[in-house]
Amino acid sequence: MSAAELDRWVRRHRPASAGRRPLVCFPPAGAAASFFLELAAAAPAGVDPWALVYPGREVRIPEPPLTEMTQLANAVASVLAPTLDEPAILLGHSMGASVAFEAARELDRLRPGCVVHLIVSGRAGPAGGGPRPPVAPPTDEELVAGLRMLGGTPPEIFDSPDMLELLLPPMRHDYDLLARYQPRWLPPLAIPMTALVGDADPTVGIDAVRAWSEVCDAAFTAREVGGGHFYLQSSADEAAYAVADALAGADVLAAEGA
Repeated sequence: MSAAELDRWVRRHRPASAGRRPLVCFPPAGAAASFFLELAAAAPAGVDPWALVYPGREVRIPEPPLTEMTQLANAVASVLAPTLDEPAILLGHSMGASVAFEAARELDRLRPGCVVHLIVSGRAGPAGGGPRPPVAPPTDEELVAGLRMLGGTPPEIFDSPDMLELLLPPMRHDYDLLARYQPRWLPPLAIPMTALVGDADPTVGIDAVRAWSEVCDAAFTAREVGGGHFYLQSSADEAAYAVADALAGADVLAAEGA
């Protein structure tokens, strides 16, 4: 995999940290690498934050987006597997939690041991197993109502048809993708996991994120942090503590394996 190909997929919001553990960040629905600016600034020095840019986002707007969850996760894994000099921590928020989970599964198949911790944030775990019933993607009106409920979007955007025309297509695409998504349950991931949720998140609570334990066959922790659905931006310092804990655990495992 060429450096140019990695650069298409990854943005670094602080200077690259050679030899430090990659923290690969998967954005939520409709978002891209810029979502992780605050977390990258707050993240511990022992990690090198990598924020992913999917096809059809930011500088990759001319590229057609990937339309299936497995297709997207496998594309990410195929880019990361040959380029990780150090075993990585993966962190996905909201929709990104599901992408990170599926990418971790594929990375574990391609290159066992290259993911040492998975952090899933702001999304309920795939509880119950088995196929999920079909879900109709939301209408544009429902998308706008959902964005208003979540907060984090400047109110003036909702009054600007031109701004909405830029905002809604990636949201629409991602919710279409999620509506078709069927989580791959088995085998459970033998990778330590941390599940995070904002204590004022209107979409998901601590019990729902604990359901990620059902697809984890390793150490599992669930914890609340202060903030709403977009706490990774408003409470980045608090979120960085969870990253530091994951880093410490990964370093212990590396020392034990030395």
